[in-house]
Amino acid sequence: MSQQRYEMIPQKLLEIERKIKNWERDVSLDGKNLQSAVVEQPSLLAYYDQVAVEAGYYVDLMKMMLKKVRAERTKFIRDNFARDYTDSAVQKAVEGDKEYQKVYAIYIEVKEVYDKCKSLVEAFKQRSYSLNNLVKIHENELENITIRI
Repeated sequence: MSQQRYEMIPQKLLEIERKIKNWERDVSLDGKNLQSAVVEQPSLLAYYDQVAVEAGYYVDLMKMMLKKVRAERTKFIRDNFARDYTDSAVQKAVEGDKEYQKVYAIYIEVKEVYDKCKSLVEAFKQRSYSLNNLVKIHENELENITIRI
């Protein structure tokens, strides 16, 4: 993968963060009609889950890039410097490499956004449980009404 491909990732992260910026409004049940909240729940959960899948793609992409940069730098060190470097010395040299650090920094950003998205998916699952409980409470209230004429 080219350097250009992973350098576009911060822009993609901004797009993902724009997609999830209204999460607090979406997850809140305060002031919402119970029926409309129940109806919108599946689509909101699907939407945020899809955004999490997209973020997960970039996590996998950056993991692949880290492995690639690590392999390239390890080979470069082994080919051009003292071949008697220990594995830990090569590891430290790779981790000190500017290109590796740049890719790793992007990976950390991507992972943070992905973790946020997964957390939002979990929040919408909890919202679903809350809605289910509210519907059950509402049904019980209707069953407990005594008709007096």
